[in-house]
Amino acid sequence: IESGAYTLNTPSLTASETRGITFANRIGCTDQTAACLRSKSAADVLANASGTYNQATVDGQVLPESQLSALNAGRINRVPVIQGANSHEGRIFLSPTLTVEGYLTSLAGYAASVGRSAGEAYTTYPLSDYPRPFEALSAALGDAFFACSARRSDQLLAHWVPTYAYEFDDANAGALGATHEAEIKYRNSKRSGRGAW
Repeated sequence: IESGAYTLNTPSLTASETRGITFANRIGCTDQTAACLRSKSAADVLANASGTYNQATVDGQVLPESQLSALNAGRINRVPVIQGANSHEGRIFLSPTLTVEGYLTSLAGYAASVGRSAGEAYTTYPLSDYPRPFEALSAALGDAFFACSARRSDQLLAHWVPTYAYEFDDANAGALGATHEAEIKYRNSKRSGRGAW
């Protein structure tokens, strides 16, 4: 498993629907219609998109429970696992020209999404510890959505199966270091004789 165990506590269908309704209202589609949403420009959507969708939803059909619930109960495939995250996962998702205002707003949003207060986040990732806002926010993003969830799931997996953890930390992996997906090019494509594994 690469890039950490993203979204361990998968939101419910109700939570995802509420998030979608909130987004539609914020962008000016209080009638909640697809026609209204489709009439919005890409710029409008992007300007209002922060925190507006979930990549997965516990709907009781396709996804019957959250990853966290399944891991806690041991409802998993019982096979050995190796899982890791990259040391600078968050860098690829942010602009290096991020402003202080952007850091403050985004960090508060990240904190809320993982059940923490903005104050806790500002204390944990203070601007004074980083050369620029981009570095502070990318560290928070990488920890919140990749490294911490990987560590938590490693701990849970270890109750059920042999579990091995890694951190990929090659500063020369790309222009921004060991970012999300930077480890992929290090795979041995000759292993199976059929390309990348």
